[in-house]
Amino acid sequence: MGILCCKFLKDSPDALNQSLHSQSPQEPQAKVTLDDFETKTLLGKGSFAKVVLVQKRSDNQLYAMKILKKKEISIRNEQEHILSERQILATARSPFIVSLKYAFQSRAKLYMVMEFMPGGELFYHLTKLRRFNEETARFYIAEVIIGIEYLHSKHIIYRDLKPENILLGLDGHIKLTDFGLSKIVSELNFKTRTMCGTPEYQAPEIIMDCEYNKAVDFWSIGCLMFELISGTPPFQDPDRVVLKNKILYQSLSFSRLFSESAKNLIDKLLVKNVICT
Repeated sequence: MGILCCKFLKDSPDALNQSLHSQSPQEPQAKVTLDDFETKTLLGKGSFAKVVLVQKRSDNQLYAMKILKKKEISIRNEQEHILSERQILATARSPFIVSLKYAFQSRAKLYMVMEFMPGGELFYHLTKLRRFNEETARFYIAEVIIGIEYLHSKHIIYRDLKPENILLGLDGHIKLTDFGLSKIVSELNFKTRTMCGTPEYQAPEIIMDCEYNKAVDFWSIGCLMFELISGTPPFQDPDRVVLKNKILYQSLSFSRLFSESAKNLIDKLLVKNVICT
């Protein structure tokens, strides 16, 4: 992957390399309870979880607290995904992965307290600007690739790369978040078969219900790169069946916004010759 991307990424800012050594994610620390935090505002909400901005009373430090309802987790049979997410967050040692600071529970809820990323979602900034110039896209993609390659080195398939799951710090660097769909696989069998992910970013292997490996994350990187430069995903349609057929059969179409090196890299990432076994 590194060799494939080197031409497109060769001019990434020096700050990228500096940031690799500037941060050190920590293990979840001493035992805390909900009373140790003051809730500030809602950051996001899903079907059985929400994320709130909290401030630790002892030192006024801000964190993002993910609150999950145990009953809903059980009803949706999400126990394995939640345990996997906690394990990934607690053990990640990459400056491009959000770190888990505290984890605790009550009778009805689970709490995961993570570092707060004040810059918000990359999706927000992309929506506001409509698209990024290629230099900016190159910078973000370089950091995403390092984060993804770190996960792969730990035998983790991310499976949910999209602008909404990329957070920005005040320093402008990114961190990947939301590992609810990530899969920790065997070192000997780096494959799985679960149907999951955001439809516009799903690789053909997933759509065709084939056994797949970490290559599905490379596909998502290609989709992300295309969207950052053009403002829209390479394949989109409100009709899921039509979207599926576009992903499987429609050829890529590049506008004048794409350089030759960007087109070359995206072409190599969005390969459709899938053979199910």
